[in-house]
Amino acid sequence: MPEIPAGSATLDPDRDLAVRVALSRANGVGPVRMRQLEAAFEHLDAAWHAGEDALRDAGLAAAAIDGITEARAKIDPEAELRRLRDDGYDAISWHDSRYPFRLKHSSAPPPLLYLMGSLDKRDERAVSIIGTRRPSTYGKQMTAGIARDLAQAGICVVSGLAYGID
Repeated sequence: MPEIPAGSATLDPDRDLAVRVALSRANGVGPVRMRQLEAAFEHLDAAWHAGEDALRDAGLAAAAIDGITEARAKIDPEAELRRLRDDGYDAISWHDSRYPFRLKHSSAPPPLLYLMGSLDKRDERAVSIIGTRRPSTYGKQMTAGIARDLAQAGICVVSGLAYGID
């Protein structure tokens, strides 16, 4: 099980979360790269603004460095977080006390979870519905019904936000 670094100490938790969201949008930055960035930089904001040499010194491959460079040109972290929240969603990092314990201690925990609604202690038990990327109309209807019934029964329904049934 990989160790998650202690987390970015920052004066502004919203800025830290905004940068995490922006970095998660960068091609080539997943759980492994996020751990590398957290271990190499005191604040993830420093990683967001780091030059290619500093990112390379942090152990990032050229593809991840290119992904961060491209993301910086397209994404304003605060605007991205604001847009997410304006759309009714939120994000929590693996350092947030609300992050599910069992997921955090899995072999590949995602650096961020995107939420719609709230995440409670009772959500430690959750269901994810996984299916095809190209579902039939019937498949979509059945999946929506199952997810709705589970949610109405108080069961947390998790989505990876992939295309199709997920």
